[in-house]
Amino acid sequence: MKLRDLRLIFWIAALLGLLELGLEWRAYQKGWPTQIFGKLEEWAPAGEPEFGPTSDFPFRSRIAPMPKAPGTTRLWVASSSYAEDVQLAPDAIFPGLIETELNAQGIAVDMLNASRGGMDTRANLVDIEELAPDWKPDIAILYQASNDIDVLVLQLLAGESAADEGVVAREDQARSFINPLTFITQWTEGTSAYAHLKSQITTRLTQSRVLEHGLGAEGELRMDELVQSFIDSCAARKIRPLLCTFGTSHDRSNLRDLPADWGDNLFRYNIHLSIEGWIDSVQVYNRVIEKVAARNGVPLADVAAALRGHPEYFRDFTHLSAEGHRVAADAILPVLTGMLKAGTPKPQVQSESD
Repeated sequence: MKLRDLRLIFWIAALLGLLELGLEWRAYQKGWPTQIFGKLEEWAPAGEPEFGPTSDFPFRSRIAPMPKAPGTTRLWVASSSYAEDVQLAPDAIFPGLIETELNAQGIAVDMLNASRGGMDTRANLVDIEELAPDWKPDIAILYQASNDIDVLVLQLLAGESAADEGVVAREDQARSFINPLTFITQWTEGTSAYAHLKSQITTRLTQSRVLEHGLGAEGELRMDELVQSFIDSCAARKIRPLLCTFGTSHDRSNLRDLPADWGDNLFRYNIHLSIEGWIDSVQVYNRVIEKVAARNGVPLADVAAALRGHPEYFRDFTHLSAEGHRVAADAILPVLTGMLKAGTPKPQVQSESD
């Protein structure tokens, strides 16, 4: 075979290479790890870092001293990528905005933003168990839903007991079951083009299946147990909890306006729950949060209500835009300020008879 007979193959390879280069650069700019460019370093000012995470400060917030300064209240945010948001500066996301505003009001606070992408409530509880004794937060803010729902879908609809360990552990476990692959195969599966192709195929196949429209009574019970476990864990460590309802870009009232790619993204890692099922499951979770808060006498910030009806506050179904972070902070601040000024009583650990 002569070289000119391979021109078509070379052209196809060149076009695929250019496509991958463009997709890799786009992914890199969004903060995702890439094969070609690596991973964009998280936002940080020049010189000595003012914000974490660092080796000594494992939180995505302004670096606080250890031990805390006298008269300072420590705030802890337990969430996932919704509150970590590596696409914005730490002081532009709602935990950072809350810290800035409270300090401007003369209320001395340190923010410990313990949120990391992929975490569910059980992973948040592990962090509280392992890190809180050293950092001694006074108030813990929980903003979770979709990752918990994702794990519950695997437990209740897919029958995967491995999901008991949470989202982060499940991803690590899934990798451990993969047989050793060649370097070329591993590299190919790590490219952005492969990820996009896999996502599109998975999405199309998933939507052709009969999907579930909710998690039923058992799902609601498990949600209740998760939120209660957060309150109990805080109470055992003398931390005051603050619960937040969870916002989404769309609900039943404007579902038809949901962008196709936002809906498709819901099927990337979950092939059992319909879009309507996702919306209804988040609504059920928010009702559970309200119920558990009332049952325990715990303060509640209705973030979902503040965000509802404003898709412009989001950059996808669950992740906030810069404006959305401001709205979320404004929804939490009055409740938090009331706790700080009134000294909300700490909840009691519920006994099994309760």
